[in-house]
Amino acid sequence: MKAAFLEKYYPASKSSYLKKEIINVEQREHESLYEYRERFKRMCACCPYHGYTDQDLLMYFCGGMNMEDARMVHAAS
Repeated sequence: MKAAFLEKYYPASKSSYLKKEIINVEQREHESLYEYRERFKRMCACCPYHGYTDQDLLMYFCGGMNMEDARMVHAAS
C-alpha cells in the first residue's frame, strides 16, 4: 500500500528531479537568507522521502548561500 501511494504521488522521475533540485539549490540574487531558507524548506517538504541526512541538507543549504550571507553565518557560528 505504501509503495502504491509513493508511486502515485511521488513517481521515481519526480523524486529524482526534486532530489537534484535539493542538491543543486542556490540562493537567488536579491533573495534574503530568510526567503532562501523558506524556499529550501518547501523543496525538502515536497520530497519527504529524499533520504538525505540532516547533515547532508545543511551542507547543500550552506553550499548554495551567496558569499555575503555565508560569511555572516560562519562568523556567527
